[in-house]
Amino acid sequence: MEDGRDTLHLPAIDATGAALVAAHFKAGRTALCQVYTEVERRSAGRLRDFKIVALGLQDTEAAFAAALLETARYEVHRTFLIELSSLGFLDLPGALAALEPASRETLLWPQDGSGHLVLPQRWNRTVSATIDMAGLLRAVNLVARRLCFIEADGVEGTGFLIGPQTVITNWHVVANLIDPATGMAREGSAADIVCTFENLERKEGKAYHAVEDWLVDFSPMAGQLAKSGSVLPDMKGLRPHALDFCAIRLAGAPGRERGWYDLSKTGKLNDSTDHFFVFQHPQSYPQRLAITSGAKLDPNSADFLHHKAWTDGGSSGGLCLDHAFRPIGLHHAAVFTEQNVFVSNRAVRLSAIHSACPGLGDADPGLNRIIVLSDRSRAVLGRGKTQDLVQDMMQNAARPIVYVRGQPRSGKSFTAELIRDCAPHDRRRIVRLSASELPVEALSLAQLILTRAGAAPTTVATLPQADLQNGTDNAWIRSTLLPSLRLALAGLLSADPLQPLILWLIIDELDVMAIPQTGARELLDALYADAEAMRNLRVVLIGLDAALPSIDPASVRIEILDAPDQVAPEALESCLAALMTEQSLAPAPAELQRQLGLLNAVEAMVQSMGKGRNRLERLSDVLAQVWLRTVQTWK
Repeated sequence: MEDGRDTLHLPAIDATGAALVAAHFKAGRTALCQVYTEVERRSAGRLRDFKIVALGLQDTEAAFAAALLETARYEVHRTFLIELSSLGFLDLPGALAALEPASRETLLWPQDGSGHLVLPQRWNRTVSATIDMAGLLRAVNLVARRLCFIEADGVEGTGFLIGPQTVITNWHVVANLIDPATGMAREGSAADIVCTFENLERKEGKAYHAVEDWLVDFSPMAGQLAKSGSVLPDMKGLRPHALDFCAIRLAGAPGRERGWYDLSKTGKLNDSTDHFFVFQHPQSYPQRLAITSGAKLDPNSADFLHHKAWTDGGSSGGLCLDHAFRPIGLHHAAVFTEQNVFVSNRAVRLSAIHSACPGLGDADPGLNRIIVLSDRSRAVLGRGKTQDLVQDMMQNAARPIVYVRGQPRSGKSFTAELIRDCAPHDRRRIVRLSASELPVEALSLAQLILTRAGAAPTTVATLPQADLQNGTDNAWIRSTLLPSLRLALAGLLSADPLQPLILWLIIDELDVMAIPQTGARELLDALYADAEAMRNLRVVLIGLDAALPSIDPASVRIEILDAPDQVAPEALESCLAALMTEQSLAPAPAELQRQLGLLNAVEAMVQSMGKGRNRLERLSDVLAQVWLRTVQTWK
């Protein structure tokens, strides 16, 4: 029976008791101040400011004891202690145990017919092991976004995100796709891997495919009998450990939308009281949660732990969280006696995986995605294909020219900002020109390109002056000016021979103004056709509708942007999910849909207030002027 007033029963706190409790404080002075200040705010001005309470006290425990005495004066110390405990700043059960000898009370209560005493309940070690609902709800929302159902060449399992692009599961889930002789992914095996997130009901979920070079790293399973009765191959000759994990790189960087678990920040166990959670897809069912207690380290290996949460086939690769909802294990197997009697389930400790392969979750810059421009002026709505194209062109010189086409105000010019932020800044230079500002003379254009590429004035001055006595303008451009420009650019881009730069030449507004047939046009045509120059040059022609005859079609890519009034719902959802993830928010799927409805409603309101802007522009404005500005007030 509860007394109806407090969930934490404490005696009056004196200086001795405050010191006993303070010895169990586990955080720093800043955390103490923040929690005390919040309790002070709730006390309607009764408590003194923390700076006054802790004046002259350098020791954190002494400052804590003083703060506890202050809260006890106005009987809000229960709130203070519970708040600290819920945040993990105070070992409350330990503090209560320390207080017990000094707080024993003799309470005489009427007995009922059973002869049992009926006493009000108080906070104790058992109650401290109950599950914090706020933490559980947040943890479930996070997992719902980050857990996935994996299908790999007919084998089903579970996995979860550990980086922007990386999912981890068990090696035995994808073992058929790895050549045991070489330890390399089998050719074409990426097509056999599908990871479905938010598989919460039978018809829900968003599927991601693996990239061609999907195998980040793995560790085999120690040889033992599989469920089929066959012996799994022992690959310890290829890997010095047998931790039964495999990291898979996915296309589209789903971690930017969903967040991920950092394997360098894992949890811990207390097998006497702590709960243990396993999130999984048993037998290909939608997401399931199993809860148990008593999980403990494997007595034979510190790399594993044992638990008795309910699992089944398909649970392999399930996410294990500790009592504070921190990632701690990768479920992988069941343990049986020689008589086939179940002993327990077993999980691989994530700390062991991180120690063996500390970079598993690192992003591959060539496959990453951005969600906000570096100056935070605009969110990136859609344009995933553009980002993939830019990253591929950074690596691949075979097709160095791209035509960007689309309706007026469809975001074509935004391509320049994407290139600026998608291409690593330490590996590129950008020259951005508008068709309306191109000079007439070839020499003037060459000088402009070098200047905007960051060349020194002395380098720009080395370009030769025109000498038309020895030939036509076109001949001089190709035989004299172009080689000089190419040489100057090569010197600029190869200042560090270990990491040569890529120069992006972006010419915008080609749908507004055509480039006339001048010396500058002759230089551009010659430059596009110069295979030697194009090894370190990428050309982006924005708004050019017709192909240029001087360019080999085999060297060209074409990107056609969507109509600006037809923004795909999934593009808006991905954008908003990524923005929320960046701010450490974890919306449930239904909540994300409500947020999307709000954005659409604001966009419709903006449309009703005036004409002249298409839907893409309106949505972009709402994200920039409402969402991104609101986020600034949170910090």
